[in-house]
Amino acid sequence: MLIQTAFNPLPSKLACNNGAVLMGSSVSSMCAALSQLTHVKFLGMANYPIMRSTFNAYTSSPYQVGVAYPSSLITMPKGYTESHKLFYASTPISTYLCAIVIYESGTNDSDPTASEYSPRIDIVVKALNDSGSGYTEVATADYGISMNSGNSLLLQSALYDAGRHSHTYYADTGITVPRVPPTSTALEPPRPLYLPPTAGGYDVRGEVVAINVDAEDCKIKNITLLDVYIPEVAP
Repeated sequence: MLIQTAFNPLPSKLACNNGAVLMGSSVSSMCAALSQLTHVKFLGMANYPIMRSTFNAYTSSPYQVGVAYPSSLITMPKGYTESHKLFYASTPISTYLCAIVIYESGTNDSDPTASEYSPRIDIVVKALNDSGSGYTEVATADYGISMNSGNSLLLQSALYDAGRHSHTYYADTGITVPRVPPTSTALEPPRPLYLPPTAGGYDVRGEVVAINVDAEDCKIKNITLLDVYIPEVAP
């Protein structure tokens, strides 16, 4: 049964609470509504704030240390890299994931425009398996995407006040589902992340997967993952 996209109201309570076995159109309406909930309301979404110190040598305020969403200048050497491993619980019908990344591009004291920096964010999906001693990565579910200054990331712009505050940007993989599932074994330009039914003989959909994120010349503040709704999917 295909899942309709138009709003489908539930049947009237008067048609159901009559002490008789329910049949016909009322049951059909309930089934359609439940299918819609399964494919839209109950799909997954997760948000990952990245905690980091925001100490700023230009100000002595103690309130700029250890907050989740820094607004002070973050400096880093060129080539600075950091890695994050996120765990996402997919649903049995999860197929594509949209990733929304909030980040701050690299900068330094001598060159606030950071024109020599090349921010890059790579995202790869790994299948996991728990053999009784915790989850371990067992296969690559999606060789992933690479965001860079040529396709989605912005360089650090000029500081916008005397307090040495810097800009925060966001980038995303989009929600445009490819016509065919990706088969590349190398990083690709931004697109929704793909969850195949299985990878390396292990189930992927409906299981916890690892989202590995590597960032170079930039620091990540927050990542949001959400299932992309595909109306054509049928149970």
